[in-house]
Amino acid sequence: MIASTLGKADHAYAGDLVDASSQIDAIIELDLQEHELRPNPPADDAPFVRRVYLDVIGRIPTDKELRSCYGGNRKDRRARFAASRTETR
Repeated sequence: MIASTLGKADHAYAGDLVDASSQIDAIIELDLQEHELRPNPPADDAPFVRRVYLDVIGRIPTDKELRSCYGGNRKDRRARFAASRTETR
């Protein structure tokens, strides 16, 4: 179901990731409503950055890496951060 909803992507770019993320969020929201559940609040930056490092790189970030990931108000900053971590692998 999710694959057909999101469609095929040959190359993912930061903007595409935001669109895909929005579509996934909509699917999850529908499922939560069906089961009369409320979503958890969004994670703060530190847990988000830590999770990306663990999932993509396989280790926790150093203090320097963690501090370098903060800042910015762009709506797609988390998608861009995650994409930048996968480009280095």
